[in-house]
Amino acid sequence: MNNQSVWSSHNMVRKYGSLTYITDAEKTIRDSLKLKDMAMLDIGVGAGRTTAHFAPLVKEYLGIDYSGPMIEECRRMFPNYRFWVMDARNMLQIPSDHFDFILFSFNGIDQCGFDDRWRILSEIRRVGKVGGTVAFSSHNMDKLPKWKMYLNRIKNLHYAMVNDGTHGWKMKQFYINPLAQIRMLQDLGFKKIEIIDNAKETYYRCRI
Repeated sequence: MNNQSVWSSHNMVRKYGSLTYITDAEKTIRDSLKLKDMAMLDIGVGAGRTTAHFAPLVKEYLGIDYSGPMIEECRRMFPNYRFWVMDARNMLQIPSDHFDFILFSFNGIDQCGFDDRWRILSEIRRVGKVGGTVAFSSHNMDKLPKWKMYLNRIKNLHYAMVNDGTHGWKMKQFYINPLAQIRMLQDLGFKKIEIIDNAKETYYRCRI
């Protein structure tokens, strides 16, 4: 089963539809921005966990996800906001230089490998305004237990696709060393790169 199929299952939609919180890192990011003047793109919105915490505060809101059932749940829960079924690797429906703030939460960017990650970040840079803020969370390679590295036969300590047991061992997710992620962002032209790190998540915040 591929990752997209997992995220489109009824059980996953029901599970993630019940989540209503945002993390400490997301609160920090939200509270640091003047959201009332911003157009926001919420990538990998899932069943709308972040919507209630951001959408009422911004000038314009669009949530996207490559899971059709997740987007259906968002539209049911939040009928006053826009939600599109869209793959972050190809956001051609969105014009360039449009969003002031782009969020990709819950390690959603980790659902694909290195080349697709590069495509996603390139698309994010295209649809975001110059000077706009980008924030995304990602699995930290430095925090991966050694037994899981052994189980996946990982020798490259910079990045790897890992079956870490999430959701019944049905999917692989991308793990990356923070320094490698920073280099990637720099190579793509992102600026003012910061890391917001705690025990459960590693967030990257940067400017376009």
